[in-house]
Amino acid sequence: MNKEIELIKKLSKLTYKDEKKELEEIREISQELNWYEFFKYAMYHKTATLCWYNLNRLEVKCNIPKYLYNILRFSFEAIKKQNELYLRECDRVCSILEKENIITIATKGSMLIPKIYKCYGIRFMGDIDLLIKYSDIPRLDVAMKKLGYIQGYYQYSTKNIVPISRVEELKWRMTMSNLFPYVRKNKNVVVPFFELDFRYSLDDTLRKDTVDEIIEKYEKDREYYPPHVLIHLCTHFYDEAKHSVSILQSKDMSIIKLCDIREYFLAYVKEKYIDLFMEFVEKYSFQKQVYFTFLCLENVYNDGYEKEIMSKCNITDKKFINFFGENTNNLNQEFKKNLADRIFSCSNADEIQEKPKFYSEI
Repeated sequence: MNKEIELIKKLSKLTYKDEKKELEEIREISQELNWYEFFKYAMYHKTATLCWYNLNRLEVKCNIPKYLYNILRFSFEAIKKQNELYLRECDRVCSILEKENIITIATKGSMLIPKIYKCYGIRFMGDIDLLIKYSDIPRLDVAMKKLGYIQGYYQYSTKNIVPISRVEELKWRMTMSNLFPYVRKNKNVVVPFFELDFRYSLDDTLRKDTVDEIIEKYEKDREYYPPHVLIHLCTHFYDEAKHSVSILQSKDMSIIKLCDIREYFLAYVKEKYIDLFMEFVEKYSFQKQVYFTFLCLENVYNDGYEKEIMSKCNITDKKFINFFGENTNNLNQEFKKNLADRIFSCSNADEIQEKPKFYSEI
């Protein structure tokens, strides 16, 4: 590993096991570093403002070029403002949907930023991710239209929302475990539109009972259940790492997703909920997703707990680690790069030899 990647591993996290020792290592690495090369990796892995925040918080004296430093400072402030607006909208939408007896659960950045990161400028949030029961979808569409949302995408050139076509809608429904995003325009230069992503299944089997159980538990307790939060983060990470479309779009190995999992695990799951987490994993056969996720965590952070979780998965055939496909139920293509190289690459799109069928016309 070069120095830039070594520093990415040390700065792309919130908590430190031995902060004094790691601070010394960070200071040593930072003395002779190509900061443009470093932040190239950090930008790709969506940890640029987190790394910048840690360098300032830890008072690391380093010679970041003034221009680059100011770009990061501006990014931090803009992300902070964007997240504030997004989280306010998330609360508004969830509250209104609940009045319609449609229960949704905020996930990923929507939940982690206020609960784990707390400083709103260090974790980018590009949309609002929510879990929903499949049976609530027909009523959801009606409610979202009342709120001014339509299924489509924002076109920056015209500043308008383009509704999805019938072909796009059919392709999405046949292959995805979430709904095509709902979008609404917003009169703000930082956030010109809001985008909401509703998921009703945790994996490509498209089984609905996993999310149903998660939402029913949430309804009963009125709080997040750590084993359920963790399994959603793991299954989502696995899917994006294995889907050819995600790989082609360079969304497969963002370290910020591993940081999410690490920090949530350390804060809410470790020791207290591991057995309950594994019960859910075994009940729905998510061993591969969890094994793969914790193997990637070990490659990046190597905190020591990863092997315990991997051993509990009882995986004997590990060939799946180096395969991908258009669907995780059919991993029929083999990576040329090994796992470590894939994690620290700035794109694995070169692994895609043929255009995914998802892009072809029906």
